[in-house]
Amino acid sequence: MDGPGYTIDLAYDGEGRRVKKVSADEATIFVYDASGVLIAEYSAEVAAEPRVSYLTTDHLGSPRVVTDERGSVRSRRDFTAFGEESFTAQRTQGLGYQPTEVRKDYTGYEKDGSNAECGMRNAE
Repeated sequence: MDGPGYTIDLAYDGEGRRVKKVSADEATIFVYDASGVLIAEYSAEVAAEPRVSYLTTDHLGSPRVVTDERGSVRSRRDFTAFGEESFTAQRTQGLGYQPTEVRKDYTGYEKDGSNAECGMRNAE
């Protein structure tokens, strides 16, 4: 992908899963288990505060709950039937509904903040 002065290189495996993303300021490797479930993301960028996060997904693969290494809820997300994130008065920060740094979006596809496009790859 290219934009004005910005390039992102993406690599996919034979199953169509993203395995590598390289931009000017970040390189990320994606690791999957034998059944194709994403189990880890490794970044070459050193985090100011390294931490472990666990994603709990729904039946569509959408990340719904993010917990830390102790099992404490860090954030929650709900989606509408067509994939938009659901925001209502009942979804408060006190219940864990807050912005998340998770890049996985509806049905588990990655949404890149750099280009606001969903990482669904078109068949060529």
